[in-house]
Amino acid sequence: MLTSIDGQQVAKDESAPTLNLNAAMEANGFAGCNRYFGKAELKDGKLRLGNMGMTRMACAEPEMKLEDSVAKSLSDWSAVTVKGGQMTLTSGEHSLVFAPAK
Repeated sequence: MLTSIDGQQVAKDESAPTLNLNAAMEANGFAGCNRYFGKAELKDGKLRLGNMGMTRMACAEPEMKLEDSVAKSLSDWSAVTVKGGQMTLTSGEHSLVFAPAK
C-alpha cells in the first residue's frame, strides 16, 4: 500500500494506491482511480513495469493527479530501496513509499 508520495502522506484506506508483485514478477494493483497490471522488470537496482495496462475510468481531479504520478513512476525506471519493511521507488520525478497492507 502506498503510504507517501514525494514526502506527503497518503490516506491509509481503500483509496490508497497498491502494488502487488509475485515471484514471477507479475505486477498489479490500484493506482488511485483505476486498476493496472504488467510485467515488472528489475535491473541494476531499478524497477519498472513494462507493457503496463490499465482500466480507463474517470475520477475526480485529486485521484487522477495521484494516479498519474503513480502510473508514471511505475512505468519509468525507479531506484528500489527496501528498509524497515518499506519499499521506496525513486524516479526522476517522484518518490513512492510502499508498506505491506494490513
